[in-house]
Amino acid sequence: MSNTRITRELQVKESVNKYAKDGLIARGYPQDDWEFVESYPYGLVKLDKNIVAAGFTFDDGGKNFELGSNLKERKYTIEFFVFGQTLTYAESLANAIKFTLEQDFTIPLLDITVAPPTQVDVMYVDQVHARRQPLPDPEPASEFVYYVFVEVTDYYLPAST
Repeated sequence: MSNTRITRELQVKESVNKYAKDGLIARGYPQDDWEFVESYPYGLVKLDKNIVAAGFTFDDGGKNFELGSNLKERKYTIEFFVFGQTLTYAESLANAIKFTLEQDFTIPLLDITVAPPTQVDVMYVDQVHARRQPLPDPEPASEFVYYVFVEVTDYYLPAST
């Protein structure tokens, strides 16, 4: 990658986010109906449109994968929260994201430092699921929430210093 300030973790997260967004568009969900936001929308009061919020991203710390080399295997967990104006639309968006992410069980890893981003590698989808995330005392904007979880595996050689 051309910019050393861009971490592998950010590259993974942005690649998965772009793949999910592109999947919604490819599956015919009009962009006027939904918005993709970068983080969980704390304090959300009113929904003017359906929202897909990138939740939390974390990894397992990685491990050496191959004897005699420094090849690493790292599993990332990436979460999306879908806030729907209706229960049906929230469920539909969540399932569209789920089916997009598991489509080929691979997600392109992109070089996000160039425009348009180009594929430099691939990540492998281990598991993905969507489920309703009911809240005990929801605000009007969080009445219909779905949660999408994807776990991907990334194999890479750490950059030498």
